[in-house]
Amino acid sequence: MFLTEVLGSQTVDWRCGACRTLLNFPGEASSALLARVLLNDSDPDVRWLAADALRIVGTENAIPALKHAISHDEGEDYEGSTVSRTAKQALNALFSG
Repeated sequence: MFLTEVLGSQTVDWRCGACRTLLNFPGEASSALLARVLLNDSDPDVRWLAADALRIVGTENAIPALKHAISHDEGEDYEGSTVSRTAKQALNALFSG
């Protein structure tokens, strides 16, 4: 899958774009890719975008990654919003939707 390769790119903008693109493909596969990004990406902007995308297209397979981010990820996006807060919003959306 092309997006899997892009998510491994050295370029932050490409990884952010891949997270946004995954919003167009709801389901288990996209959710799993976004959860992996949330857990492993080195850039807080990318992790924030992954958490935000999971708020919309996340499935139950993302719950462990979201819980981990809530407890351990205090990274902030470029506007100062924390990854942990966005992950909490995503987890709440999974349980309310």
